[in-house]
Amino acid sequence: PDYQGSGDLPQVSLTWNADTSRYEVVYTNFTEPGTYACTFYAQDNAGVMSSPVQTQVTATDAYEPDDNAAQATLFPVGDSEQHNFHSATDEDWVKFFAPTGSVFNIQATQLGTNSDLVLDLYYEQWDGTLIWVDGADDYGWGEGETESLAVDLKTGASGLLAGVYYVRVSSADTKLFGPGSEYELQIYEPTGTGGGVLLISIGGG
Repeated sequence: PDYQGSGDLPQVSLTWNADTSRYEVVYTNFTEPGTYACTFYAQDNAGVMSSPVQTQVTATDAYEPDDNAAQATLFPVGDSEQHNFHSATDEDWVKFFAPTGSVFNIQATQLGTNSDLVLDLYYEQWDGTLIWVDGADDYGWGEGETESLAVDLKTGASGLLAGVYYVRVSSADTKLFGPGSEYELQIYEPTGTGGGVLLISIGGG
């Protein structure tokens, strides 16, 4: 995932394990989240090389484990995070504090073609229990689709309270995981009236 298109790709040789009667290696450099394409060759004693065999390995994102509310990671408002679904049951939870007088946009954008996201928003009550507030599953499968929610604590029209909110990101289809399931999550306060910065001038100028 971090390959920049120049230089040699990393290589490793398998060694014979008499106990398991197979060639193998323990590889620990799947450090970047994302999907790795692995190509395997075999070479006999005469130096004849086999045809390649390929498989893919999806490394978990940097925020795992975050598969339930108790494991939710604290999301810095204004930042963005890249996640993926490494298994059919994987889901990602984050939480953030929303004070009175603010509006928060929550957006999850599908970066790959193997993704169909669902957003769920929960509010944490005083006793620690979560109540479902809203959800979004407006768009389908495919790259570039964005699901979004808003937490409005400014106009008073939403009826929402200040406090800690939890966001659950899951897949609409449990078959959509692994390669191509990457997505970007953003939680931010919109600025200005049209997404820009609102400037106020005093005294002419």
